[in-house]
Amino acid sequence: MDNTLLENHLSYNPTFVISETGELDLFKPVLEKLQANGRKFTVLTFGTAEGIIQKNNYFPGHIQNMKSLGIELLGEKNKYLSEKDLDFLKTSITSKALYSGVHHKVQRQLLDAWNRIGDHKISVACWDNFEPNGESPYFEEGRKTVELASYRLVPSSFVLENFEGTLNIPESRTYLGGQPSLKSWKEQIASVDQAAVRSTLNVSRDRDIYLYMGGYAGEEDYQNGFRFFADCWKKNNPENGVLVLTTHPRSPSGEFEKQVLDSLGVKNYIHTSELSSPQVIAVSSKVFCHKTTACLKTAVLGLPVAHVVEKTQGQAYSNVAVEAGVVPCLGSSDEFAEFFTQENRRIDEHQVLEQLGIPEDSLKSYVDFINTADWLLFWEKTQQS
Repeated sequence: MDNTLLENHLSYNPTFVISETGELDLFKPVLEKLQANGRKFTVLTFGTAEGIIQKNNYFPGHIQNMKSLGIELLGEKNKYLSEKDLDFLKTSITSKALYSGVHHKVQRQLLDAWNRIGDHKISVACWDNFEPNGESPYFEEGRKTVELASYRLVPSSFVLENFEGTLNIPESRTYLGGQPSLKSWKEQIASVDQAAVRSTLNVSRDRDIYLYMGGYAGEEDYQNGFRFFADCWKKNNPENGVLVLTTHPRSPSGEFEKQVLDSLGVKNYIHTSELSSPQVIAVSSKVFCHKTTACLKTAVLGLPVAHVVEKTQGQAYSNVAVEAGVVPCLGSSDEFAEFFTQENRRIDEHQVLEQLGIPEDSLKSYVDFINTADWLLFWEKTQQS
């Protein structure tokens, strides 16, 4: 084998396009593993993920953001790239493999443009949600992006089967990648200094902590969901407990949640922007959320967690985790009260992964795919030589 040719091929290292928090959660352990293995890569970032990466100084030397490249996203809420900037990115990214999240129209533009370049390049859409569809505009945008990619990595067999049955895609090019953030989520929680967390919150060990993992406060659906939760909390407010709020990076101040709780006269709550959800989960008696996938990630670890979504016209919110009996959905004040007072039950992590069709080692699945894609590209190049 011509090692020089292989080395030249590996100079075309993968590029990852990351926009939102969920995408960063998915890619971060993958990038850490690649870095530990000595692989070179580039991260092109914008949106919410850009701020988090800069704040935490993730992957120095590997990061490019739109602003540093002189690119401004156009339209309301920075929705798309100009043709000029799209052409600039097409010619500037030297990678042969482009891995991208699917939340943003910019990512769809890039994947579409990438596919039209040819020259033995591959595009990979990485779906981080355990649901294949839903009411949020994210799903409609994301599914369009998925159809454009030359390959797809999905978190579960449930999503894989849905995509192959409902989208216009080749069956052989959708792969079960899993959700690499599950392992890092577990490791973060296991490594938490519980005494330090309680000290930061100023909550003594004799008081129970209940966590609410907040969503994006700019969405009406979430606002309605939190109002319902706050009402349920007030009715079941424990004398010796404290509610801790962690909020979404796109609405980190927690102003909306604090206003709702204050209007109801709730006093025993703390909003923290200093501590992460995994840190607070480690000291929590129970965990609540609206519709975030963090609920499932928490449940997989065997921790007591529930969606709190009010029933609409008698219909309860459901998703793959609810249907599998892994995460309950509390749709009424009575259901909330029952969950709130019942004894916590442990869930077998391996059983949950098998039940939901999630690989035991998602990180290995992702890294193996990236390495396989490398050799696929290398093989194609040798056929031209």
